[in-house]
Amino acid sequence: MRERMEALAAGLGLAVLVIGVAVLLLTAPSVTNILVRAYDGAGRSGLSEADALKAAQAVRAFVTDRAADPLPGTVAGRGGFTPGAVAHLTDVRRVITAARLATGVVASLLAAWLAFGIAGRRRKELAAGMRIGAIVLALAVPVAALAALADFDTFFAGFHSLFFASGTWQFSAEELMIQLFPEPFWVAAAASWAALVSFGALALGLGSRVVVRAQDGPSRVNT
Repeated sequence: MRERMEALAAGLGLAVLVIGVAVLLLTAPSVTNILVRAYDGAGRSGLSEADALKAAQAVRAFVTDRAADPLPGTVAGRGGFTPGAVAHLTDVRRVITAARLATGVVASLLAAWLAFGIAGRRRKELAAGMRIGAIVLALAVPVAALAALADFDTFFAGFHSLFFASGTWQFSAEELMIQLFPEPFWVAAAASWAALVSFGALALGLGSRVVVRAQDGPSRVNT
């Protein structure tokens, strides 16, 4: 019973770690540039491509770094980021900061569990934890994908309601933030997240098999 509970806790921890790392990878500057270009942030906002990318990167920096510069109220002669948008992005930064902290804590605990398991040759428990993590992720991705495909607006609203107060995250289409990061941007980001999580599930599944084979040892051939 103890071993099962350990494997379940480790599996859930591994799933949380993969999900958290996938989210943090999507905050990379290159991802922002690729998606803003792909979904015409410049054309939607009326900015040059250079100004649109600069503004988008300012948002990315603002939500990932407390020391980032304040967001400008004017960008290249047009309206920039309104107080409402800044307030929402401040809330986003709190969520990302909490996610980063939680991911770090889970990673530290799992590193200790992994080191203990390797030192104690507890390959069965290691393999079981990795297998459960892979299963959890393999189930989470299609469930989230089906919900998003069925009604992305409802899915998007439901996701935001988990983290933000009602009425604080809905903005006019004229807002620069919305023009730089339109709905197709978030659809592509969600698809990228799903791909990263799926890769993590595959890696955990393959890793559990490697551990099991190591436990069994090399096959012997009788002569």
